[in-house]
Amino acid sequence: MKKHYIFTLIFSLLFSLSYSQTTVTAVAEGGYEAGIPINLYYNYSYGEVIYTQSEINKQGVIDQIQLYWDGSMSDTRTIKVWMGHTTETSFANDNDWISTSGLKEVYSGTLGVAAYGSAYWIPINLDSSFSYNNSDNLIIAFQDNTGSNEDNAAARFRIAATSDGNVRSIYKATDASQVSSTSPPQASARYSYVPSFKLRIKPLINAGGSVSGLNYATGSGPSPSQFISISGSTLDANITVTAPTNFEVSTNNSSFSDNLALTQSSGLVSSTAVYVRLKNGLSAGLYSGDISITSTNATTRTISLTGLVGTNYYVSTTGSNGNNGLSEANAFETLDHAVDNVPANNIINVGPGTFSADSDITINNSMIIKGSGRDKTIFDGSSGSGGFIAITASNVTIQDMTIQDYNLQTAYGTSANAGQTPGIIIGSGIGDTSSPSVLTVTLKNIKFYNQTSSVTRARGGAVHVQYNPSTSSNHTVNIE
Repeated sequence: MKKHYIFTLIFSLLFSLSYSQTTVTAVAEGGYEAGIPINLYYNYSYGEVIYTQSEINKQGVIDQIQLYWDGSMSDTRTIKVWMGHTTETSFANDNDWISTSGLKEVYSGTLGVAAYGSAYWIPINLDSSFSYNNSDNLIIAFQDNTGSNEDNAAARFRIAATSDGNVRSIYKATDASQVSSTSPPQASARYSYVPSFKLRIKPLINAGGSVSGLNYATGSGPSPSQFISISGSTLDANITVTAPTNFEVSTNNSSFSDNLALTQSSGLVSSTAVYVRLKNGLSAGLYSGDISITSTNATTRTISLTGLVGTNYYVSTTGSNGNNGLSEANAFETLDHAVDNVPANNIINVGPGTFSADSDITINNSMIIKGSGRDKTIFDGSSGSGGFIAITASNVTIQDMTIQDYNLQTAYGTSANAGQTPGIIIGSGIGDTSSPSVLTVTLKNIKFYNQTSSVTRARGGAVHVQYNPSTSSNHTVNIE
């Protein structure tokens, strides 16, 4: 005797409320019936279905799917669901599976069906949402692992004929054992039908990554601006961009404010440049915060910003390390001396020319080191035997220079894990074996040229990032 389950029908009111805040798309709807995507007449089943881009025609985040049950009986099934993008348009034969190896698992749980007396839509709220790109077709895989069945072959889900006549459903059903989703056996059947199907698609916001280097010297703000690109699709409302404290935003790079709105049209905001900068009039120090990008029912996006207000110090080929470094006329002679003597959260401006007396520098304070241009400020290590710089502090920016001809000739320490390179070490001091903390470092517009090493354990000629064995967190290294 095949086993029946009792399912209490309490979904009606909750189901109707779930659609008030986002877009539901009917992809396919029909009155035929078949054992796809799940066949309750068997203990186990596995099936794959292709829905075309033209049937969906919406980009966004899928967080719920719906199947159309015939309402003939009650049962509770244990299922898994996967989603993915595909360029396939049909299943050519009974072994032409896509399999789940390249798909994303979006649901693992139960599916309850009820003897409602007539067909109705069953919502499945996904455990993990899926971002659909609206350019590829959508592949959905269903695996039923219940291990029991219903002695009624007529209890089925509703299906619809494929809009293009292609065979876009394939399934395997058995009473023997769970059907593999990664290497399915020969199919039981293929159909030029697909399950009647709806998608709930949440609004989608796209935005760029973090922004650093929003800096200026004390009394000369605001900082130069940088821009991020923001777009949206399937939107229910406009996009609101809110700057964190001490920063401001603009769409024209002229009029800045604490927040702004990007107006949607038919649910879309095309890619728009939003400019960000550090506000004028701030006291010396390091500033950071997250831009908040929101729209009704969309997942909030954040973009981290960092900037610095500090005193300008100067290094020049004609300077002297006996100077105070506070003007070009009173510049330091070497970067090494400047790094050792400039307080944290300040700016070291390095003039044009070739600097040949700087090596094995350690930066242990937050600061900006800014050359006069990649081909104008040159640090040349040909006369020495060490590397250039080791960075052990967070919020360090090095930019606009060439680092060339450093030849690491002597090993720092005896450990194979010691930080050593003729270029830049990030995360540890010279010769140290691990990083003491997690750092954020920006390297911008730097040319490395003819970097060499005679040391077997040297870690590359340009940049070596030292790991921290005590934490799973990574350093953040922005290379621009």
